[in-house]
Amino acid sequence: MNLEEYLMVEPYSLIKEEKEKFLIHELNFLTEHHQLKSKEYSKIINAYDLSKKKFSSLESFPYLPVRL
Repeated sequence: MNLEEYLMVEPYSLIKEEKEKFLIHELNFLTEHHQLKSKEYSKIINAYDLSKKKFSSLESFPYLPVRL
């Protein structure tokens, strides 16, 4: 499901697992996007040896403070 399709879904109609799967997919995309577009972000991800990793759960995403 892409973002446009997701936005067309009735509120509260998806079960938790479906929402989480979509969120994980989008966060993986966002992580890769920031890694390609930001030298600083790429350095952080590479320092933790996460550059080629696809995360499979919300808990597995690296925590990065917003103030960085």
